[in-house]
Amino acid sequence: MNENQPRTEVRNVVMPSEYESRRLKTMQLEFAIALECDPTGCRVQYLDREETGVAEYAAPVRDRIRIRRDQLVAINRSTQPPQIVWRLFHGKVHAVDGDTVTVSRLDGATEHAGDDGLLLRRVTPVPDLEAPVAVGDVVFYQHGKTADAGELYDIAAGGRPAHPARVGARLFPKIVAAYAEPGSQP
Repeated sequence: MNENQPRTEVRNVVMPSEYESRRLKTMQLEFAIALECDPTGCRVQYLDREETGVAEYAAPVRDRIRIRRDQLVAINRSTQPPQIVWRLFHGKVHAVDGDTVTVSRLDGATEHAGDDGLLLRRVTPVPDLEAPVAVGDVVFYQHGKTADAGELYDIAAGGRPAHPARVGARLFPKIVAAYAEPGSQP
């Protein structure tokens, strides 16, 4: 395994799609880039190897969260087939103002866009981001329920996160916690 690709194994986590049966699952999370997607899942490129694969949407993602090409997705490899359980947006930095960064999505989404055609969000870089963010940088981020509630996780390098191990160390526990809560919606 590439040391830059985190894998997290967490035992005794109840998956939302299995609450009725109360079967316990182990999540084995890793990152991939979405290559092409349809209503059932995506063909993905795993970050730690040249292998591509197909991953279905986990129940909380299916019919609720649209995954697009070039987005960073977290894959749960403990399911068969593997499932997409989370995603980060791929965006471009338009402004930096102290601890706030304004980004636009690079995936072609135009829903809720402004008059200029851009969907702008204000996000806060995570504290352990290794390099300062500059206008024009391509980044991976997650936005919240409001335009100001997101987090910028990493600067992109070659269409991938520059520091996937650091991003996984910060994000994977949040994913596991979201899926551990009965009735949670990640």
